[in-house]
This record gives sequence, C-alpha cells and structure tokens, in this order.
Amino acid sequence: MHPILFLKRPHTPPAPFENGAEYIMKEYLSWLDTLRTRTEQLQAELAERRKIEEERRKSEQKYRLVFENASDAIFVLHRGRIRFANRRTTELLGRDLPELMRTPFSDFVFADDRQMLAAYHDGPAAPLHQPRSCTFRIVTRTGEKRWVQAAIVPVTWEGLPATLNFLRDISQQRRLEEQFHKVQRMESIGTLAGGIAHDFNNLLMGILGNVSLALMDIPPSDPAHERIRNVEKYVQNGIALTRQLLAFARGGRYEVKPTDINAIVREQNSLFRRTYKEITLHEQLADDLWVTDADQGQIKQVLMNLYVNARQAMPGGGDLSVQTANVAIGPDHDRPYEVEPGRYVCITVSDTGVGMDEATVQKIFEPFFTTRKMGRGTGLGLASVYGIVKNHGGFINVKSEKGRGSTFTVYLPASEKKIPMTPENIQSVTGGTETVLLVDDEEMILDIGSAMLQKLGYRVLTASGGREAIELYRQRPQEIDLVILDMIMPDIGGGDVYDELRRIDPHVRVVLSSGYSLNGDAEEILQRGCRAFIQKPFNLNTLSEKIGEVLADG
Repeated sequence: MHPILFLKRPHTPPAPFENGAEYIMKEYLSWLDTLRTRTEQLQAELAERRKIEEERRKSEQKYRLVFENASDAIFVLHRGRIRFANRRTTELLGRDLPELMRTPFSDFVFADDRQMLAAYHDGPAAPLHQPRSCTFRIVTRTGEKRWVQAAIVPVTWEGLPATLNFLRDISQQRRLEEQFHKVQRMESIGTLAGGIAHDFNNLLMGILGNVSLALMDIPPSDPAHERIRNVEKYVQNGIALTRQLLAFARGGRYEVKPTDINAIVREQNSLFRRTYKEITLHEQLADDLWVTDADQGQIKQVLMNLYVNARQAMPGGGDLSVQTANVAIGPDHDRPYEVEPGRYVCITVSDTGVGMDEATVQKIFEPFFTTRKMGRGTGLGLASVYGIVKNHGGFINVKSEKGRGSTFTVYLPASEKKIPMTPENIQSVTGGTETVLLVDDEEMILDIGSAMLQKLGYRVLTASGGREAIELYRQRPQEIDLVILDMIMPDIGGGDVYDELRRIDPHVRVVLSSGYSLNGDAEEILQRGCRAFIQKPFNLNTLSEKIGEVLADG
C-alpha cells in the first residue's frame, strides 16, 4: 500500500459502527429506565399488597374477636352438620368442636322440635333469600333442656347452599314468661274463686244463722235438736271449703302478728307424728330463725296441707323432712316473677313419695285440681297453700320428679318486729240491750242478722245500703251504740261509709263484716280506726263475742 494513502486513513471507527454503538447505548439506558420504573411500580404494588394484607389480617382479627366472644352461639350448618362454629356454640351445647362437626345437628335438638326445625332448613319454610327466626329447645350433654331463639340466614359454603345460624339462650326469659302467665292465670282463677266463695258465704250465713236460732229454741231433749246440730256441722264443712277458696283467692289473714315459725313447725310436727305413725318425720330447724309477720292459724294450715299432701304421696310409709332457714335474696338472685329482694324465712318440706311429672307440677296450685280419685279430695289444699303464702307477701317453689319424691319450699318475708311476751286477752259476752245498726245490701243477711241480734237482746236498726246507713246514723247518732257494716255494697262501699260515719261521730264503733276474709282493703279500714272485723257466715256465739269485745272496749 502506498505510504501516503495509509497516512491519510482515519484513526476512528467508520460512521456506521459509531451509530450502532450509540444506538445500543441508548437502548440499554432506556431499558434501565424501564426496569427502574417497573421495579418502583412493583415495590409500590408490593407495599400496597402488604398494606391490604395487614388490613385484612387486622379485620380478620376483629371479626374473630367478635365471633369468638359473642354471647350468641354462631355456626354454619351445611348438609345437616356444623361446619364452622364459635366458642359459645360449644359452651351452649356442652360439646367440643370435633364432636359437633361429626354429629348431625338434629341430635342436639329436643325430639318434639326436630320436625319444626327441619322445615326451616329444608322444607317450604326454609330461608331461601331472607333471614328467618324460630324458637326451639336444645338438649345439653347433661340432658338439660334449654330454650333458644334462632336467626337463620342463607349463605353459600364451599359453593353449596348453607345457613348461618345465630342461637341465643332464652331459657331464663322463658321461665319468667311462664311464671308471669301462671301468675296471670292464677289471679284470674282467684278472682273467680273469690267471687264464688263470697256469694256462697252469704248463702251459708242464712243457713247458719237460722240453724243457730233453731238450736236455741229447740231443747236438747227434742229429737230434732240432734238433726239440726248435724246440719250445723255440715255448714261448718262448707265454711271450711269457702275459706280455703278465699285463702287462695283474695287473702285471708285474720290476725297477723310477729311469729316464731319454728314454734309453729314444732307444734305441727308433734301433731303429725301422733296422727301418722307410718311416716318418719325429720326436722332441722335454724337456731336463729328470723321473725315473720303471719297469721299463725293460716301458717298451721299451710304446713298441715303440705304434710297431708306428702302423706298421700307415701301410702306405704316413708320419710318426711322439714327444715327452716334464713335466706337473703339479692337483686341478682334467680327468683320467681315479681318477687322482691329481701330477707325471707324459708320452710322446706320434702318427702320420699311417688313424685310428680312436669305437667302435674304446673297445675298443682290450681283450685280443684287433684290427682286423687273422685270423692277422695277437693283439690283445694295446695291451692289454699299458694294463696296464703302469696297473701303473706311470700312465694312457694316446688321441685319433683316421678318416682323421686317432692320438695316444697315456702318463703315468708322476715320482720324487724319482736314477738310479744304475753298473749292478748279478749273478753266476750253473751248479749246486751244496746242499739245496733245492721248495714247490708242482702235482704237475707238483714233478716237473719236482725233475728240473731234480737235473740241476743239487742235493739236492731237496719239499712239496705251505704247511703241509707249514713242518713240513719246522722239522724240518730246518740241512739246507735254500734254499727255492723258490710264491706261490699253497690251504692257506696264500706270504706267510704265508715269515713262518713266518722265525720258525723269520731267515736263511732263499727264492726266490719264481709263474705271475703280480712284482705288488704279491710285491713286498711281497720288501721283507720274501725274496731273489729267479722267474717260471714257467723253463728250466735261468734257474733256475741265480737260485739262484746267492741262494746267492752268503750
């Protein structure tokens, strides 16, 4: 090659090579920018995904916290079995989760409710789109039946239809509702029974009054005297029945005073032991038993009725246990409907008899309900027990199982009063010459009452209603020594009449009379100054004693 030509050749790469390298470099730098941008995008997406995942994790924790600590049982039911459940479900059913998942849910449902519940999940009533609710009973591992209220929501589980179930234990609510309805039913029956007993007492008053007068006119040597005496005995039996009805219905606390329940229990136990020797009676009485305000005669009736009921449940003999105790019931105590918290004297009567099923237990306090054969009982014994206890401000519980005996527990409100050391002495007389105003809207009562008072020697004025009585007393206040005043009259009630008589004469002497027993209204009138109370029907002896007591009191 020519030397000159060699020297003129350039030392740098030709133009095409230079353009290629520059292109490659640009492409490389562009790729780096794209990679950097994509990396930044991926890092941002990863950060966002981590943020979403963290939020999801926190949300799951919140939902699980709510789910696991919910007071309701929550579970998914798929093909008749539990697939997913919270802790409350295991607590309510008394089984662990593996057992719940391998056992058909129907096995946990009370047999009588299974068909109804199946219709909600599988039948026409099944919740296709909207939530449904129903109430049924479940059976725990221990065999206890509990009421639950269920909300059933349709969901999808693993691609198949299922239900999300919320179960709330409403057993306590159901017990309170049942107690409330029972109280309502008993009060309705009591109102009816009280009205019947009141009217029947007025009829018995006419019979007993005439019998008392006849016995005074017929000498004991006359053969008719004994027959009339028998009539009086039968009337007394009728009076005992009406008093049991009244004890159940509208109260019958005749003489309430501070009472030592232990003393009454000992007395009744002694009487029962002498009468029913085939029964072994055990007593366990609290040494420091609180005092209670009670009608001692009626509490004796309560005990004797419970004892006789126990004896009938043990025809072949058995054990009867009687206990007393002090019980303080607080606001959170499981107590019957409308029972006030406070201090109670508790009497427990238990037997080893035949016991009762649940259906019988629900009816035993209803009047005329009896498990005995026709003619062997009136069905008023436990009804009167219920009424007496209720009218003393207490309540009574019963627990019983077929073949395992019964336990009745009576609660009476404790009192702050002291028991008086000496009994009251009441003076009685057989008759007098004073003037008595007899007030009653029943013509029969006026007729027989007037005859009885005249037989005792009293001068009698009568009034067939409250307005007439007020006007008569206003005209002759100095002449009338005593008023026998009916409690319930159609024009003006006995309480209003008494108030008006006191306005006329603040020292008026009034004996309140009623076919009902001494209930709240009558007690309130007595507290306002009324001298005494006499319950229809009454005989001559009772009438003379009551009048003598008031007149002697001045």
